[in-house]
Amino acid sequence: MQKSSLLRLILLFVAIVLVIGSQENKIKKADFFSSFIIYPYIQSVNYLHSLKQRDLEIDQLIDELHKEKIYSSVLKTELIRTRAELDLKDRWFSESDSLFKSLDIVSTKVISNSYPVYSKTLILDKGLNYRINVNDAVISQYGIVGKIISVGPTHSIVLPIVNYNAKFSVMNKRNVQGILNADYTGSLKMNLIEKNSNIVKGDTLFTSNLSEIFTNYYAPVGIVDSVYMADNQLYLEADVSSFTQINNLTTVFVIKPK
Repeated sequence: MQKSSLLRLILLFVAIVLVIGSQENKIKKADFFSSFIIYPYIQSVNYLHSLKQRDLEIDQLIDELHKEKIYSSVLKTELIRTRAELDLKDRWFSESDSLFKSLDIVSTKVISNSYPVYSKTLILDKGLNYRINVNDAVISQYGIVGKIISVGPTHSIVLPIVNYNAKFSVMNKRNVQGILNADYTGSLKMNLIEKNSNIVKGDTLFTSNLSEIFTNYYAPVGIVDSVYMADNQLYLEADVSSFTQINNLTTVFVIKPK
C-alpha cells in the first residue's frame, strides 16, 4: 500500500513538472524524463523480468536433471537385475548337461493353460506312457514351474507355483529358508522367513535342499523384490518375481530321478 502511494506521488510530481513552463521547456523536460528516467526504468523492468524468466528456466532444468537422475538410477537398478538374471540363466543352462545325465528329463507340450490364475493348472501331452508320476518335479528352461498332481495314460496335470494351493520350499544362496506360495492374483511371496535372516532385495531364490519334490539339485525360482515384516510380526515375508512366466509356457520338462 505504501509503495502504491509513493508511486502515485512520484507520477503526480512528474506530471506537475511537465505542465509547468513554456511549450519549449515542456518538450525539453519530456525529452529529459523520457531519456533519463522512463526509458531506464522500462529497461530495468524488462531486465528484471528476463532475470525472473531465466530463474524459472534454471529451476525447470534442475527439475528435469533431477528426474533424469532418478530415471538413470532406475535403469541402473534394472540393468543390475537383468545381469543377475542372465548370469543365473547362463549357469542354469551350463549345468543342464550334468543335470540331464543324473536325471531322466521328459520334454512335454503344454496343451492347456487354465484360468483363473488362483486355480491355474497345466495339462501336458504325456503321462503314464512316459512313466510320469504324481509329485514329479516340473521345470522350464528358466527354472521351476510346479509339480505333477494327476496322471492319466496319455496326459498329466501340473500344479504351478502361481496356484493359490501350491507351496514349495525355497531358499537364497545364504541358505535362508522359506515357503513360496501365491495369492489370489498369482503374485508370489516367500513366507515364514525367520526374523533377522540374511535376505535382501535382489537375492536370487532357488528350490530348497529341504524340498521333497526338487531333490538332488537346485532349480532357479526368481528374484526377491522386497522384504518386510509379516502382519503377525513373527516372521519376515518377501515379494518374489518368478523367472518362469507360467502363462506363456508351451513346453516344460518333467524331472524323474534315475
